[in-house]
Amino acid sequence: MTDAGVAALTAASAAEGAYYNVLINLPNITDASFRDRARKEAAALRRRALRGAEGVKKIVEKGLRTKYK
Repeated sequence: MTDAGVAALTAASAAEGAYYNVLINLPNITDASFRDRARKEAAALRRRALRGAEGVKKIVEKGLRTKYK
């Protein structure tokens, strides 16, 4: 169970890092339309990954509370 929790935390960290990498590189892109789409898509993917990780964390924490009262 805790392996899943650690995986969720790792995935959240990876999503944040990927998002930061997109943001840092966007100013180098001259196509404003592509830049805007990339920023929006990166933000949406980040939110999705963080929501998923949060869901896994809640399940793991609930399981730990139940198992180790």
